[in-house]
Amino acid sequence: MIGEWRIDKGIEFTPGPWKLIKEVNHWTVGAEGMPEIGQILQEANANLISAAPDLYDALKEARDALCSHPDYQTKESLAMFDAAIAKAEGR
Repeated sequence: MIGEWRIDKGIEFTPGPWKLIKEVNHWTVGAEGMPEIGQILQEANANLISAAPDLYDALKEARDALCSHPDYQTKESLAMFDAAIAKAEGR
């Protein structure tokens, strides 16, 4: 889904990959062909924010893979996956 509009349950995300640009006193996060997503003061936060589209996709794939595995029985982990995905989707 990278490079496309992501629509899950009516939620639209700015398509990835997101890029970091070092400015004089902050980092700018943006996606190619899209307006600036934001300005961040700390590099570590900028790195995490720019990884968000990839992390979201990876988390959803990992959740699906674990749910389809016959030996997977840890509902607490599944709840953590679902909570993180819901937070990313604004639910």
